[in-house]
Amino acid sequence: MNVLDVVQQNTFLNCSDIKSAKFGNLYSIGTSAFYGCTKLDKLDNINACSYIGQSAFGATGLQAISLTASQVGYYAFNYCQNLSYVNLLSCSAGEYYYCFQNCTNLTHIVLPSTVRNGYNTVYFYATFSGDTKLSSIIWPSQTISYYFDGDVFYNSPISSIEVPSNVRISYFTSMTFPSSLESITLNNCQTLPQSAFYNRSLLTSVSLPTCTTIGRSAFCGCSALIELDLPLVTNIGSYAFSSSPNLSLISLPNYTQATSFAFAGCSAKSIYAPNLKSVAYQAFVYAYGVESVTLDNCEFIERWAFSACRRLGAATSGVVNLPKCSYIGEYGLYCIDYMSTIYAPKLESLYDSVFANGNLYSVYFLGSKKVILNADASRVWQYNAFLSQSNRYLYVTPSLFNEYIHDSKWYSMSTKIKAYGAESKNYSFIINAETSQDVTCSDGVLRSSISSPTKANDLFRGWFTDADLTEELLLPYYSEDTNPKLYAKWEHAYNLTTIIAGEPDINVGLHSLSAASVSALPDIDTIKCMPEGIYLDHELTQPFTELSSEINTLYIKGHSAEIHEVSYTGAVQQLTLTPGTYRIKCWGASGGNGSGWSGQPATKVRHVGRGGFAQGDLTISADTTVYCYVGGEGLRPTSNINEWVDGGFNGGGKAFAINNRLPGTGGGASDIRIGTDSLYARAIVAGGGGGTGDGLNDCDGSGGDGSGLEGTREAYGQFTSGYPGTQTEGGNGSG
Repeated sequence: MNVLDVVQQNTFLNCSDIKSAKFGNLYSIGTSAFYGCTKLDKLDNINACSYIGQSAFGATGLQAISLTASQVGYYAFNYCQNLSYVNLLSCSAGEYYYCFQNCTNLTHIVLPSTVRNGYNTVYFYATFSGDTKLSSIIWPSQTISYYFDGDVFYNSPISSIEVPSNVRISYFTSMTFPSSLESITLNNCQTLPQSAFYNRSLLTSVSLPTCTTIGRSAFCGCSALIELDLPLVTNIGSYAFSSSPNLSLISLPNYTQATSFAFAGCSAKSIYAPNLKSVAYQAFVYAYGVESVTLDNCEFIERWAFSACRRLGAATSGVVNLPKCSYIGEYGLYCIDYMSTIYAPKLESLYDSVFANGNLYSVYFLGSKKVILNADASRVWQYNAFLSQSNRYLYVTPSLFNEYIHDSKWYSMSTKIKAYGAESKNYSFIINAETSQDVTCSDGVLRSSISSPTKANDLFRGWFTDADLTEELLLPYYSEDTNPKLYAKWEHAYNLTTIIAGEPDINVGLHSLSAASVSALPDIDTIKCMPEGIYLDHELTQPFTELSSEINTLYIKGHSAEIHEVSYTGAVQQLTLTPGTYRIKCWGASGGNGSGWSGQPATKVRHVGRGGFAQGDLTISADTTVYCYVGGEGLRPTSNINEWVDGGFNGGGKAFAINNRLPGTGGGASDIRIGTDSLYARAIVAGGGGGTGDGLNDCDGSGGDGSGLEGTREAYGQFTSGYPGTQTEGGNGSG
């Protein structure tokens, strides 16, 4: 056929005799231009084409294609059932919707390495959907971001996928990756979406080295999965690990707050989370398989948190250790069969049925009187705290034992009181090899330490109960040793001085460093400059290259930082930044404070959700416009308006005011957008705080706090807060 420059819409529609097409300086191929050309199996010079219209080559006989187009229409090559090879490496289209749907013999694809102007992410939607024979996915070596929606590879037979770190997976769904998947590595995926690997019964290996957020039900039904190492995860959605019966270990070294239902139905025997500080409402409810959870740093266990977590304690001979926990809500450790002994030296209050229907035998309270008596000198754990327990022994300090053992209130519920460690002890605080200080405790219980010691060129990092400095001293403390010793931990520090040309030297004081690098320096608010280097001498001629306890003084070379401060206006604000490195700090807005039932004052609500904080460094090489959104504070309805009330500017959650119930609305997020005013151009986000409840019947109804990724929940008294927002979803208030 003749050489063509432009092919119009429907030009060769259903021309079944065409076998090949050759193109010259082609501009575009219109909608359905070659659709139904079943014998068309070859395209010459298609690389020159910049626009391929909808269904342009659908139902043709093409066998292999390589594209460089900047736009590829919907269904462009669907039902090409002879097509086996697709090369999109040089294709710059920003979207690929259904493009190769139902190409049943497709075996090899090469994904794009570039995207046209106006896009910063390549969007795929059901691009390769339908049954295929796909055996090879070749990822580009260039840095690029992909957004997968729909069943992109779902019906392909591939069992293993590894996405390199240069390819950022910004989003995918439960239908994106093959149902036959056995192993997957996502080297650059920060957020695992809801149901990401739902019911992947063949999946045995998952690697997520950069992931920080796990979505709801992400690993639900992964029946072959045995271990999960999630080194950077800080946020977990509800039911994330439910119905995965063979999980033995989930490692979460940076996880600090177990949110509601996060581990509901979880079967993993061990949850390693050494930095876990709080466990929210029903976080581990019905987690029948969980035998151990790292709770050494847990400070707060909300109501029903471990309810029916029946095997908790099975891996530790029935012992549950809560050295820092000050609060356990009602039914918090309810119906646990394997827990026989609990240590809680800092517990301050117990609520209804907190230990009910289990096999608890011994409880150790070596701390304050708060756990024993409330302000009215009556038992804190009245109302069945130990309901249906047998052989209960409550261990208290000798002074508490002597003071309250004759109180008849202690003889209810068959609770037996025992003194723990009644002899006098002398505790030696070892400051260094030459210096120590002794404290004598008449009842053997150490309740306070000596004042923090000082040492030249060192920073004091706390007291420890062992010479290897692995066990931090937690007060009150009781040792069974005859002459117990406590050891000071020291960390070498450097006396820092900041030098800025033409300005007086700034003494920054003593600070420790983790590396001989400017990245290890304290915040620029502390060192008062943008650092350029660290030196051993005031003349800045000898660079600091290696940490050493022999070095005591360091000098920071820096330059003054230009500060741009953007305040709330209720609208977007633009700044033009010149080339350089900028440290960006964002604070989200706080939530609104609701008023109470029938006009009760706002003071009935204890806590407004606080805005989150996020910070990061940005380097730009050319003048760049940034769009600043400063979140607005949440509102409180002023009258019974029976309608939704908007939240604070920039995404604050709404609240419904009805029948004199006036909850606060959510605070808006604060964010910075680079180059274009679009949600997809956000470089940093600080979430807004949650609004409070309406104070019905004096309930606290506290708002959840905002954060950089996902906010936190709050609980005061016996009531709990609303749920926090994330970067992509608003939070809920509390009732």
